[in-house]
Amino acid sequence: MDIFQKIIGVVNNNKGEMYFLDGYGRTGKPFMWKTLSATLHAQHSIALNITSSGIASLLLLGGQIVYS
Repeated sequence: MDIFQKIIGVVNNNKGEMYFLDGYGRTGKPFMWKTLSATLHAQHSIALNITSSGIASLLLLGGQIVYS
């Protein structure tokens, strides 16, 4: 199953799950989070982009680091 569809399905069905997106550089991690965020915002849902590093948070609109 496509991870995008899985996460959107979990959110739409109000299931409480957590996902950690990890991978090598240039594998599309910011693209995935931006796409998920845009989709959820279009559905009038709340999406918070939280990252573990300052650099990653700069790539996401409204992104914050965990300890902010």
